[in-house]
Amino acid sequence: MAMAAGIKNWLRNMRILGFDTSSNNLSLAILNNNKIAEENIHSERRLSSLIIPSIAKILKKTKLSLDTLDGFAVGLGPGSFTGLRVGISTVKGLAMVCKKPIIGISTLDILAANIPIKNMQICTIIDAKRNNVYYCLYKNNSRLRKLASYGLIDINQLIKKIKEDTIFTGDGLSIFEQLIKDTLGKRAFMAERQDWVPSAKNLVILAKERFESRKFDDPDKLAPLYLYPKECQIKGFKNAK
Repeated sequence: MAMAAGIKNWLRNMRILGFDTSSNNLSLAILNNNKIAEENIHSERRLSSLIIPSIAKILKKTKLSLDTLDGFAVGLGPGSFTGLRVGISTVKGLAMVCKKPIIGISTLDILAANIPIKNMQICTIIDAKRNNVYYCLYKNNSRLRKLASYGLIDINQLIKKIKEDTIFTGDGLSIFEQLIKDTLGKRAFMAERQDWVPSAKNLVILAKERFESRKFDDPDKLAPLYLYPKECQIKGFKNAK
């Protein structure tokens, strides 16, 4: 009984540092005692010069230190090749030094969690260049549920897949918003612009579910989520169900 009470207390007081480096928006958050502090920095500068000072800043803001954290979470992408490498290398280094567990979450899942609307299909799209997008489909009922595998697809082919009212989010809207509206008409809804970028607040919330079930990632195997044309379905990644 004492052990069970201890585990419940640990879950209630869990402290997780998470960050997503998949875009020009560096997003960091700390879950602390069911409260979340978040910092978002939009910059064209090299993330490698920003991430460590930004982590130090949010730790100071929350009056925490690395050794008081229970673990780390990181956005796996898809997204900026350089940004993802920086983020994942950083989280591996922190986990090794602090001897704490890591959880990786797809950036597509993090974007979908931006949308609180219930019972409507959600489509996340990240620009993949050459008229392509990285995408996934979801519904958010009591929890976020994937409806399809992560994919890389021509935007026109994706639009053909949409058969019901759908709310779109992700930086792909900066390019394809009008095309989606013109083609799908009343079936297409657009998220608010501030929700087109991944939020570390949602990252730590999604990660908390994995911490609760102790489904941690192996640091040696943790890698960016890249979706190539010959491999549009990625296996072996733990993600929101």
